[in-house]
Amino acid sequence: MNSDELYIFILIIKEYVFTNCMNEIEKILQRHNITKGGEPITKSYIVDVLNSKPKDELHRILRAGYRLKLNLIGLNKVEIYKGVLIIMREKARIQRMLSLLEKIWEQQQDVRFNQLVANLQHMYSIQNEGYGKRKIKEKDFLGQEIDSSYLDFFFRR
Repeated sequence: MNSDELYIFILIIKEYVFTNCMNEIEKILQRHNITKGGEPITKSYIVDVLNSKPKDELHRILRAGYRLKLNLIGLNKVEIYKGVLIIMREKARIQRMLSLLEKIWEQQQDVRFNQLVANLQHMYSIQNEGYGKRKIKEKDFLGQEIDSSYLDFFFRR
């Protein structure tokens, strides 16, 4: 694997950690004109990268999560309660997410937890065309309106 292929490989792994979505990765790569051999990177290549033999611990955790995501029976517990279908999330996802956060946090040990989460949200928003950013008007200490914004990942433009 040459340095360009390694760069693309690592970029795909990193973007999947942030987005958990191959469509988003494909858009990001296209937006930045990142190609492999002059050709656009396809979803099938992204799948190949995710399923490839893990190069490090982060890739191993990510690949396991990706494969679990594909196996919906193993991923969710489905029950019917009073005639309503309830899909319960699997408990193992908690440990997977904590492991990912631990790897990232170990690289920035002086950052407080909430600051780490806010930084990750901010980075994700910037890399995804302002996703989750809400613009608002606030009043400053003199009572004048000023433009401001905050991140709300449950808000869709």
